[in-house]
Amino acid sequence: MTAALKEFSDKPEEVWINRLLARIGINVNWVGPFHWVRGRKHSTARQMQVMYSNSVFDNYYKFAFVRNPWALLVSYYHYIKSNQHHHRSKKINNIDSFESYIHYEIKRNKINQSRFVTDSYGNDLVDFVGRFESLENDLSVILERIGVEAEIPHFNSSTHTDYRDYYTPETAKLVAFHWAEDILRFGYTFDDGRK
Repeated sequence: MTAALKEFSDKPEEVWINRLLARIGINVNWVGPFHWVRGRKHSTARQMQVMYSNSVFDNYYKFAFVRNPWALLVSYYHYIKSNQHHHRSKKINNIDSFESYIHYEIKRNKINQSRFVTDSYGNDLVDFVGRFESLENDLSVILERIGVEAEIPHFNSSTHTDYRDYYTPETAKLVAFHWAEDILRFGYTFDDGRK
């Protein structure tokens, strides 16, 4: 998504203050004059709402993409394991099983797709939520709405078998319990994601 819409997007990593901050390990500047402050990929709608004036935020067309939590965990697990430059690659490669990885992510409590699209009361802040499982169709809805043409390059893919093969009945229930908010909000079931 980032690559497909790059030419139409803010580029916070290119603002001089953000380049300077990146050298000391800060990914993006969240404070300062308006022309310095920009969201980054994976910014939440709440962060963007704080960053921009009400008139700007309200007039922007806001969208996000979500993924089946069971498939997301498998994909994320393999992506981190195979990407030696990922900041958690060493940690994940030292975890002894996918089940242990699930427990690790539960303890971290960072993966929550609902948090990206809602305010602190759980109200939607975005205009459209697309699904990874229907990426091309949902992106075409967005592109038509914003009036641009773009192609989706394929990056950050991971290689693995069908995500359902990674789960026992117990680990599938564990994910269903911990990620219940995302599963209910976005209408997912264990069987409705692609590998």
